[in-house]
Amino acid sequence: SLPLGTTVLGRKDKGRPSDIMWHDSRMSARSVAITVSSDTAGRLTFKLTVLRATNPVTVNGRRHTQGSSLYLRFGDVIVMGNTTIRFKPVV
Repeated sequence: SLPLGTTVLGRKDKGRPSDIMWHDSRMSARSVAITVSSDTAGRLTFKLTVLRATNPVTVNGRRHTQGSSLYLRFGDVIVMGNTTIRFKPVV
């Protein structure tokens, strides 16, 4: 599960480490950030921001460029390099 605040995802890279890393040479180091926020009613929002798009980042088949942001919904499919992630709640 992701904590409140920002978590950076990317390729394993000693010089530019991410919070969560994969051994995927087609993924950018520090590729995306997911920011988890809570509103006054306690509902969580999940905002994905593309930090580096040297290698493509897609969400639900749509390519996103460096600096772009979008809110994630459960069931969204994120592809970074050769890695596919289905965004879903932890039960």
